[in-house]
Amino acid sequence: MTDRNENGDGGEPARPRGRGRPRSEATDAAVVAATIALLRESGYGSLSIDAVAVRAGTTRPTLYRRWRDKAHLVTDVLSKTIEPLLDPDTGDARRDLLDIAHQLRAALAAPEFGLVLLGVYADSAARPELATALRELYLPRRAGVWDSVLRRGVQRQQLRAEIDPEDARDLLIGPLLYHWITRGALAERDVDRLVDAVWPALARPV
Repeated sequence: MTDRNENGDGGEPARPRGRGRPRSEATDAAVVAATIALLRESGYGSLSIDAVAVRAGTTRPTLYRRWRDKAHLVTDVLSKTIEPLLDPDTGDARRDLLDIAHQLRAALAAPEFGLVLLGVYADSAARPELATALRELYLPRRAGVWDSVLRRGVQRQQLRAEIDPEDARDLLIGPLLYHWITRGALAERDVDRLVDAVWPALARPV
């Protein structure tokens, strides 16, 4: 049997937790803090299970009992530390989209998490195991709010019936991310301007 490596390729399959000792909330909190700190300092590529264990004051076997590899560790930590967008459900699709665009802008501007999240996504382009973990474990709860807003907008005849949820997310999220990467987070007034520019492509013709 090959040795387990940090990317989760080969090695032992994940072992289901049995009726052993209960998980320690203090240990979990220490692991979350250690993982975020190491991601901020050196990025996903340099992060290792051993380094997280040392920083968190725990052991490698303890981490492997909880997470089968570092991709799942990092994805779970991001899920616990970066809250999903809240569904505003104002009754108006444009106001809903404006609200969640502002939420996303604030999340990207947060110094403790914005760089970490985008750094992990950048690394996932060359690491299929990380890309899969993010797609399956991190994104669903976060994409759900967009889908809900769009579905309600179509039902209320405020948005085009043929609108594709992924296209709509790309139209709004893409400029926010591009501006953040190239020039920093958008100002709040610029988020309003962005939604105004995108709205005609999404709104149902009157």
